Amino acid sequence: MSISHTPFLELALIDAANAELSVMRSFCHAHFPCDVSTTVAMRMSRSIVTSIYRIAGEKADGQYIVSNETLLFLSDASSQAEHLSKQFEVRLSDLVDNELAWQVWTS
Repeated sequence: MSISHTPFLELALIDAANAELSVMRSFCHAHFPCDVSTTVAMRMSRSIVTSIYRIAGEKADGQYIVSNETLLFLSDASSQAEHLSKQFEVRLSDLVDNELAWQVWTS
């Protein structure tokens, strides 16, 4: 099997990562609720971004399945997801009466 860098695949991966990062950014705003539903959604978005990066970093026939530029972009997106995740965790830990959401976050 030979790998050719498919621009449509790469654009789809970039768009998906950007969309999830946008969602994660909104969850970090103080005006957005910090509850169980938001916590589940935040974890899902983080998983999607990191999974996209892991998949893109796989090799087939000795080549990455995406271009180096896309791999670098997705690496940065994964780092951003981790940073946003930490921001959300701070928000969550500030809530005294949100034990269930904290359990969801740490499980």
